[in-house]
Amino acid sequence: MKKITLLLAFFVLCFVVFTLLQNDNIYQNTLGKISHNYECNQSTEERYEVNKPFIKITNDNLVHWDASFYYVIHEDGYVDNISSNNFPTSAFFPLFPFIWRLINVSTIGIVVVNCLMFIIGVLILSSLCKGKSTLHTLLVLCLPLLAVFLIPYTEATFILMGALAIYGFVKDKYWLYFIAMTAVALTRNAFSIILPAIFIAEILFLIKERQVLRSLKRLLFGILPILIGTIIFSIILLMYGNNSIMKFMEVQEVWGNYLSLPDLANINDWSHEGFGINIATMTAVCLPIAVYLFIALLYQCKILRKQSALFALHSDNKKDYLSVVSLSCCLTSLCIVLFFFHGTLHGLSRYVLTTPYFISLFFVFEDKLQTLTIKKRIIIFTILIALSFVVLLSCKYTVIGFALLGFPLLLIAIGLFVFSDLSQNITYRIILFIALFANIVWTTYLFNMYISNGWIFT
Repeated sequence: MKKITLLLAFFVLCFVVFTLLQNDNIYQNTLGKISHNYECNQSTEERYEVNKPFIKITNDNLVHWDASFYYVIHEDGYVDNISSNNFPTSAFFPLFPFIWRLINVSTIGIVVVNCLMFIIGVLILSSLCKGKSTLHTLLVLCLPLLAVFLIPYTEATFILMGALAIYGFVKDKYWLYFIAMTAVALTRNAFSIILPAIFIAEILFLIKERQVLRSLKRLLFGILPILIGTIIFSIILLMYGNNSIMKFMEVQEVWGNYLSLPDLANINDWSHEGFGINIATMTAVCLPIAVYLFIALLYQCKILRKQSALFALHSDNKKDYLSVVSLSCCLTSLCIVLFFFHGTLHGLSRYVLTTPYFISLFFVFEDKLQTLTIKKRIIIFTILIALSFVVLLSCKYTVIGFALLGFPLLLIAIGLFVFSDLSQNITYRIILFIALFANIVWTTYLFNMYISNGWIFT
């Protein structure tokens, strides 16, 4: 009950703060002193900064960016495969807009449904943790991109279906895993992200355990619903007149996404707000994950032999297997951004942070992490913070200001997780409270930026 209350309270407080900041006097004397908002000229699509309070929520201003595609699909399906802004809708997966059409609610209504799906998904994932699940739920609420659950995007559906699949896997309920993972493949591109991650996990365990038939069987059962969900999506597109079963991947070239070497010399983004979060995601989340998996590989290959509880991984241990798959999903998401987006980090934090596999790590990876001494964790975390700031400040795109608040918020959230065994410490609790309050304000700021049709941060 406590976790439900906390999750509901977060969104209620976001709404309260958002409403207060619609008042000009309140806005000008608080957030307006340190930030700005955006307006968009609808005819020219030109965006510019303004010092005005938050705007009111309407059904119309909730339909921007990717939501416009989901709105078209929920209204007309994949008719003519063209959205209102002349980009193909076939890049967008069908489950979320089909749910929207099925329950037949307004745009504001589907936002409420998204909040509820997110809450249920986090509650399911928190049930995997026997200890500090309430604390870890609060840490999830410190993540600086929760605004995506306040808009008509597919992330909430992804969280719920992914949480059900994870629960089914951990509890040995394959029927639940199969149904939910099929739904996941109809929600997001599991074929390019989760399927390779399962391959990585199987290779990692096979190297040490050398049980080929068992590994092949587990691999087949793991990827089968992903393949079936992808095939169902392809059939849906064919029914709407598409001429290719892989159309959802082929149309990525319309957005200029094609395979190339990473352009790390020209790192940029579609917004400064998204840029800060994406830099922290790359350096303080994905980089240590890559290092961890590499060291784990050395242990599996017996190149490193010194006993380490942190790297003691066994495929029979459901949480070990889930951790490796979840960590690998973060890496496959990073690789897609680096090798297909040509230096633009746009979307990285959404593809990593607002996902069931990343959020599951808050509830299943803590025990592993805390086998490291506090001293070692302090050293590692300090290095990550320093590296993150070096990368941020070395980028030409960086503009110091309130727009980068997501950067320190993510670092703080990671730090609170890394040192969660100190949660009884008064300093820890003060930092947690400040982070939660700051993230509520930040979430309302991003939400207003979205409904104002400002620069894209998702």
